[in-house]
Amino acid sequence: MPADYHMSAMTDPGRVRQQNQDCVHADPEQRLFVLADGVGGRAGGHVASRLAVDTIAGRLQRHRGGRWPGRWRNRPDIDLSLLNRAVFDAHQALLERARDEPELSGMGCTVVAGFLDHDHCLCVAVGDSRLYRIRDGRLEQITRDQTLANRLLEEGFLQPGDEGLEQYRHVLTTSVGCDHQPPEIQEYRIPVAEGDLLLACSDGLSGMLTSEQIAAAIRESGTLEESTRRLIELANRAGGTDNISVILIGRPGTEPGNDQPGHQGG
Repeated sequence: MPADYHMSAMTDPGRVRQQNQDCVHADPEQRLFVLADGVGGRAGGHVASRLAVDTIAGRLQRHRGGRWPGRWRNRPDIDLSLLNRAVFDAHQALLERARDEPELSGMGCTVVAGFLDHDHCLCVAVGDSRLYRIRDGRLEQITRDQTLANRLLEEGFLQPGDEGLEQYRHVLTTSVGCDHQPPEIQEYRIPVAEGDLLLACSDGLSGMLTSEQIAAAIRESGTLEESTRRLIELANRAGGTDNISVILIGRPGTEPGNDQPGHQGG
């Protein structure tokens, strides 16, 4: 399968945390990406994120590598079903590891993962790691934060700006691992036009920078790699209170800030 997408993936511990509990995987040849963020404060967050990424990426790579007959590959319904299954397998892998190693009991992570077709991205997400689409220089959040704050807003119990809302922004309502409750998996089929960029990130980025700051940093950079480094640098300047992970995805010729082909990262 020819690679018609470029990717740059980076992760950084930030300025406060001693350990990086994020993990990223980007494979432009197979057109897939996975990002996981170990749940803050839980035992084994770094183990959870690595195991989740390895499990999901392994399953997706086997599918993309040609194990399935050609008529079953690259179909949106099959790919979304596979993405869901891969996340559920990761959930089971975390629970089994925690059973074998009791000191890891309660470990878990958020996940955002996807396949890229010629003009679409098929994506699944759990928790508050995000996928954005950048179109015409504007940042659009695709995924929905599965947090208690967001649920209270959606159900009308609180309003934007209400006192006390902030304390619920990092309380997840679902995750991969943590407990035996299956994760609530979001599904998306996102059109990707020529000139669009996709950004997957952990809340170490989205919690430190506004949408306007993220969009500006990408517009002002020349390549995907430069944009990725710039975003991590700005998040650290803003405090770097959490681990920071970024995956940027674009087609050749649609790099941020210029018309030159981009850098393949990850």
